[in-house]
Amino acid sequence: MQHWPRIAITCLLFILLLGACQSTQTSSATTPVADADQSVTPTVPAELVFAEDARVAGIDIAGMTVAEASAHLLEELAARDRTVRLQAGEEQVTIFLPARDLEAEITDLLEEAQAQAAQEEPVEVPRELALEETMLPDQLTRLAEAISSTTTLELITATDTLTRSFAYRPGRSLDVDAALEQITTELQSPDASAIITLDLEEDPNVPRPTFAQLQEQVNIIADEWNGVVGFYLEDPATGETVTRNPDTVFSGASLLKVPILLFAYTRIPEFGEEEERWMREMIIESNNLSANDLLAAAVGGTGTDAAYEGSKEMNVMLRELGFQHTYQNMPYEAGDYLIGLRGLSIEYGPAQEGSPPYTEADPIVRTTPAEISRIFVMIDACSRGEGQLLEQFTETLTAEDCQAILDLLAQNADKSRIAAGLPAGTRFEHKSGWTGDMHADVGIVRSEGGDFLLATYIYQEQNNSYLPDFRAARYISALSRLVYTAYNPEKVE
Repeated sequence: MQHWPRIAITCLLFILLLGACQSTQTSSATTPVADADQSVTPTVPAELVFAEDARVAGIDIAGMTVAEASAHLLEELAARDRTVRLQAGEEQVTIFLPARDLEAEITDLLEEAQAQAAQEEPVEVPRELALEETMLPDQLTRLAEAISSTTTLELITATDTLTRSFAYRPGRSLDVDAALEQITTELQSPDASAIITLDLEEDPNVPRPTFAQLQEQVNIIADEWNGVVGFYLEDPATGETVTRNPDTVFSGASLLKVPILLFAYTRIPEFGEEEERWMREMIIESNNLSANDLLAAAVGGTGTDAAYEGSKEMNVMLRELGFQHTYQNMPYEAGDYLIGLRGLSIEYGPAQEGSPPYTEADPIVRTTPAEISRIFVMIDACSRGEGQLLEQFTETLTAEDCQAILDLLAQNADKSRIAAGLPAGTRFEHKSGWTGDMHADVGIVRSEGGDFLLATYIYQEQNNSYLPDFRAARYISALSRLVYTAYNPEKVE
């Protein structure tokens, strides 16, 4: 009986040990043990790195952490927040941008950037500048008042009287609201310049000189000529004119080939290949023989006699249209041949005809600047289905015929007179002509600033001495240049 407590204690210890073993087995069943070749990495939140193309206030922060982006933005934006010069035309002013709490601003910008990144959106956070709330609008208003200008018309001249043309300097203004928006946009750019050139608004209206101003300049050029200048300008849209000796009679020369062309259209029902060739040669190359052939064909014949009859009948047409001093009393032949060998009776014009000043005009082929111009104006009106020609030749002439005449005149090969004073490519429907002491060119110029009819004559008063082509052409082109710029003033800065 003395050993019982010892046995009891031993049994109790055994029972406790058995319970501990069962507990261990239960735990092992619910929590698997990792294999010997596996490692366990604890989960730690990674620091945000901005993705490619991330931009804040226009500044690239791709691949940067928030701290790096904050430092980078502070450096870049601090460099921008300085005085800025504004250039407006010739004026330049310095503006002082308002002081900002950049650190607080950058914190707000990066919070928005992180929010976009967390939502897996492309990060693009613009910088909002509230320049409207600063002194800048008042500064811009004062600047706008300083640079505002109105459009002015100017005359460009050189020491040479012939170098004269009209030009204009456009008026300019500054739109304060637009300027404020431009400054805001440029300051938000990472490439913002120290000088911002403001966009100015330009007056779109192009001024034109009055016809009185143009007349004054025409007279200045004409006064330089040692002889007689005939000048006739007409605006087909308004009927306004600028003239110099418009009713002085000059030699008609090849300018009378325009009435011949019109006469042929009123007389020949349908042109064949031969007649069309004669017309092209007469106008484009100023071929005299082709002009004679066309005169003859217009009265249904051929040869010199028929051409002579054609010239007389064309004169009747011209008189019926109201022309007193425009006529051609014989074909383009030598007078000695027609009178002496052919025995034709040729009528001569008077020694002095028309209005002074007088020229030694060809007594057989004549016109005036005003009358030859009127023929062009009539053909132009006819091409639009209007005017006297269609009223007088209702059965034989159409608007399409008159347009065909203008199209042929536009092919004239002479580019040395009026055409030389026009910009390349300008449509010019014209005919030129010259004798030993006279040069002329007449036609319609089609320009962006308006169409105009221009006739120019240059006659030399030096005992009928020969007038060189280059000398006359220089004066004629100077006049056409002046007129063209009156309709299309050149823009100067």
